[in-house]
Amino acid sequence: MKKIVFAILAFVLYGSALAQGNSSVFGIIRQNYYSTVTSPFDSSITWQQLDSCTIRLGYSNPSNGQVFPVGSKQYTQSINLTGAALDPYNNTYIFQSGTNICSFDMSSGNLINQVPLTNSMGNSYFDNFRFNHSDSSIYGLSRRNYFDPVSGTTKAGVFLAKANSQTGTITEISASAITGGYAILGSAIDPYQMLYYFSGGNNLMGVDMYTGAVYSNPTLSFNDGFSLGNFTYSCVDTAIYGLVRQNYFSYVYDPLNPNDSMQVLDSSSLKLGRVNPITGVVTNISSHSIGIGAYTINGGAAIDPINRIYYFSSGSAIVGVSMLTGQIVSAPTYAISGGGDYFDLMRNSENCYAATRIRQNPQATTTNNIRFESELNVFPNPSAGRFTVTNPFDNGTLTVYDVLGHQILKEKMSDKQMHINIEKAGIYYLHVSNNNTTLRKAITVQ
Repeated sequence: MKKIVFAILAFVLYGSALAQGNSSVFGIIRQNYYSTVTSPFDSSITWQQLDSCTIRLGYSNPSNGQVFPVGSKQYTQSINLTGAALDPYNNTYIFQSGTNICSFDMSSGNLINQVPLTNSMGNSYFDNFRFNHSDSSIYGLSRRNYFDPVSGTTKAGVFLAKANSQTGTITEISASAITGGYAILGSAIDPYQMLYYFSGGNNLMGVDMYTGAVYSNPTLSFNDGFSLGNFTYSCVDTAIYGLVRQNYFSYVYDPLNPNDSMQVLDSSSLKLGRVNPITGVVTNISSHSIGIGAYTINGGAAIDPINRIYYFSSGSAIVGVSMLTGQIVSAPTYAISGGGDYFDLMRNSENCYAATRIRQNPQATTTNNIRFESELNVFPNPSAGRFTVTNPFDNGTLTVYDVLGHQILKEKMSDKQMHINIEKAGIYYLHVSNNNTTLRKAITVQ
């Protein structure tokens, strides 16, 4: 009989210059503090023990690895691996610390809200959460125990849910448990079809965000690889991208049983891949290994929709991989201004900004007063800085924000069409408001 031994690499968590022409990534700068502990049995043996950590909001141009703090404040608390959400409409970055859901203001870096998570259905966790741009809500997995009347036993279950970051209220959408658990391999939201995706290990489960029911659940199939991790959704081409891992083993004799052998993991390779969420077929984009064998699950993933680059963390560097060729285009080592050990839970807003729902909820009886790009025409986009904006209103207010949420332009509109000029290259967010209705669109100055 052959024994298989698997090794899993994971890292466990217990104002300045930004190149506006590139996609900006926000995350949490974490500094760990340790003390030296001496073994009570052998004074010659010592180890480092984590005592505490400080966190602060940061942002980066991932192509050069420079990470800057937002504001001057830092906070003494932990962060959870259970996800993060960047809300560009309210200019907040949302994360969890223990049993609390917390919000950073993305302009000042201040911690502006911190409330306990509560679920009327029972004590639960809220995992794998992300922000959905098409309805401005945070979706994730409510994980709790529930009583099964059929078996008469208590079981562990996972339910699709929403969370209110202001009140901490978890609202379950699924009427019953959709599965018993999940793998920490990523999550993705398709804002157009209103589908939430997560991993069951060997399968990719898609859940209807209107009803909480399972929409698809194919087994993943690989041509070269055995797992898909750190995946996220790309709005620029409506696809799910992630890292395809392949492990390489050798056989060695079992020292406890010379007549037996076991497999030992020698190394791993990664390729960028894309998955069809309906069939489960994973297609490798990289023709060969990208030369990095591991990624950190606390680093997160981000997509630059302008340059078509997928970013992930190797632990010490932000690695950018071309979504077209599958090869590394940048891998700078972190350079954290003001100090810090890690840059965790990377998120960006440009990827799905102003996405609008295509698949509607047939049972909906109300209409959102925030509408999106289908009714707002901006030409050309991208441009060298001059845009023509056409909207359905006869009058209103036009406002432009940069990626940090700073207002750079505000004009009254007296006609359905007007021209605006923006000098500095970068990605901007255009809002046109009239009474209680707001239209939104992302624009790019090259």
